[in-house]
Amino acid sequence: MIPAFNCSDADTVYNEAKSVRIPVSSKDAEYQTYVVDMSGSPRWSNSRVRQILIDPIDGSSLGQVSIDSIRIVP
Repeated sequence: MIPAFNCSDADTVYNEAKSVRIPVSSKDAEYQTYVVDMSGSPRWSNSRVRQILIDPIDGSSLGQVSIDSIRIVP
């Protein structure tokens, strides 16, 4: 699971209350597409998101992470 955090106009601090966990496979050698629907999360949808922090290595894992692209749609 990769945590993702956000900062918004209303709350400019990253914290666990505004985080989501994205399930990913650690064994993939090829790029994969992950869709995370945040429309039902009030902490992500009640104000404009200004920044997103994705923390792919949480300190307990070793390895490499490569992100080809991120797309945010309304």
